[in-house]
Amino acid sequence: MSDENSVAVMLGALGLNKVELLEAARTPDISKEYQRNTQFAIEHSISGSPTYFVDNDMFYGQDNLVLVERALKQPFG
Repeated sequence: MSDENSVAVMLGALGLNKVELLEAARTPDISKEYQRNTQFAIEHSISGSPTYFVDNDMFYGQDNLVLVERALKQPFG
């Protein structure tokens, strides 16, 4: 995902406006959000993607979506 050409190809394959989206990705606001998300990941020892939080419980990986669903219906604790 760090190669802009690969991202452009994927966006185009999805029928999205790759020029507009790549320009938006370069804006200062998006850069700040990226930095905030990176800092959050470091502070919470996030080791993979996707990662989900339900209250203070962390789940990561698509295979754990069933656990996320359970936590949303019946919180731990």
